[in-house]
Amino acid sequence: MCDEPHPLLVKSMLGHCVDGNIDEAYKVVEQLWALGYSPEDIIGNIFRVCKTYQMVEYLKLEFIKVRQSSAASFFIVLFLNLLTSPCALIL
Repeated sequence: MCDEPHPLLVKSMLGHCVDGNIDEAYKVVEQLWALGYSPEDIIGNIFRVCKTYQMVEYLKLEFIKVRQSSAASFFIVLFLNLLTSPCALIL
């Protein structure tokens, strides 16, 4: 296994987000998680792929802004960790 998710998978996830297909984007992230990638690797790769992805500039800036926000990154990591923790879903 590579240390980071394949950029083509991340690119497909970004494409789904841009098209408004959140369920499909979630499936890609879920697949990356199932392959054993850490939340930090997934988030970092999304940021790198986003910088070169062809999309409207304001959307690209929004993706980058979220990545640079430490609070947003924390909550994304927390969400990804919850995907595999059934006990966390029982409040």
